[in-house]
Amino acid sequence: MDAEGGRDGLAADPQALRRLRDAERAKRLFLAGAVAILYGSGWMVFHHHATRIAETVGTVSRIYQSSWYTVDHVFEGVETSANLGRIPDSLGRPPVGSRIPIYFYRNDPSNAFFEPRRHASPQPIPAAVVVLGLAAVGEGVRRALRSLGRPAESADTLELPLSRMHWARSLVGGIFVLLLSAVVGLSMWLGWDVGGPMGMFTLGFVVGSHGGLLGAVFIIAYVSGLVFDPGRGLIYHRWGLRRPWMHSYRPLSDLVRLETRSIPYRRGLGYRLVLHFQDGSTWGYPLGVNLENPSETEGRLRQYLESRSMRFP
Repeated sequence: MDAEGGRDGLAADPQALRRLRDAERAKRLFLAGAVAILYGSGWMVFHHHATRIAETVGTVSRIYQSSWYTVDHVFEGVETSANLGRIPDSLGRPPVGSRIPIYFYRNDPSNAFFEPRRHASPQPIPAAVVVLGLAAVGEGVRRALRSLGRPAESADTLELPLSRMHWARSLVGGIFVLLLSAVVGLSMWLGWDVGGPMGMFTLGFVVGSHGGLLGAVFIIAYVSGLVFDPGRGLIYHRWGLRRPWMHSYRPLSDLVRLETRSIPYRRGLGYRLVLHFQDGSTWGYPLGVNLENPSETEGRLRQYLESRSMRFP
């Protein structure tokens, strides 16, 4: 059978491919929605906890420049000295030792003020993030239902591993995981105990530390591979943590050319297996550096595909 006839025979079923892609989009939507709901609702909970205000009566302990006041007060059995700043003209100028009403954040009794404050809750930005997360989950459910009846992976497949777990990666990533876990724990503790609205800097620091921790986990546990599945007429890249559970599918009939490409490095010559598709895009597979037989993987793949009636230049 010629190359074109072989590719037609291995063409993917459009309905099956649509169901498989719907299942993958559902996974991504569920993941994105869960992250949005977690961070949006978490931001609102932390904001509410940080902006709880209490009222008490304190004692003026010090006055600077006739209008800048320090007031002592007791909260939950602990005496706290709060620098309230300039007293409003409407409250007059009570002398040292006077008892005056003040307001303060329950998380931070030293952060006190003369007049009550109002903080809008829930904030519009995190509320919108939660709504978007719920919408993503809803769309994920719709995609998951559309994906029902998708075909299972056939028994006759060839997988080229792209990334595997390795002790060196685990060692380096483990060091970062330990350090960043401490930073994440500290940032969450500080965020929970802060008094007053959380600023964008605080939020950015918390999210950034979480992102760094996730990156360290990827260093340890990321695995991936290219799978050729002639039974379903598909080629796909799959990846995940510890095991590959995310997939990106393409029809095997879109594959038009194979090549082993050399890349010069300072310490040697590196090689990549490159797959060319009809739309001009490519997928690359790193083979290694200074290989004795760099075309071995390409030859193995050609032999596998030719046995399924596919030939490539």
